[in-house]
Amino acid sequence: MLTTGPNLGLLDNGAFGERVYHETLRLYRALDGLVQAHVKSMSASSPPVSPQEGDSYIVPAGATGDWAASVGKVARWTARDAVVEPKWEYFSPHAGWEFSVDDLDINVRFDGTTWVGCSFVVSDAAPDDGDGRPDGTIYFQVT
Repeated sequence: MLTTGPNLGLLDNGAFGERVYHETLRLYRALDGLVQAHVKSMSASSPPVSPQEGDSYIVPAGATGDWAASVGKVARWTARDAVVEPKWEYFSPHAGWEFSVDDLDINVRFDGTTWVGCSFVVSDAAPDDGDGRPDGTIYFQVT
């Protein structure tokens, strides 16, 4: 029986002869798209006419065409599945997934229900020391 892992939802077990080959290739494509993740857009409501291999999008509410039934999911274009025609592959997000969004120049995180914006502030001064002088330590603040 094919089973998937709890974090990325990718194949983690299967008996010999069960769609393992195609699922393994899908796993590699998913890793390519979900690690160091970025999407081209989360506001495009319809699939692009000529997507390139690996183009990824967060499907927004009101999506049309091939995306209509996949609102909130990550859509990734692939033409490398040798068995079928080029297609959109969809990944259901899990709480904590983060993506940079190219066209909006923002980062978003899935909170378990919806995609929310997040930003990172980098400073070389402790946020609570108030002296404004660098102290040699880098602090990260997530807002």
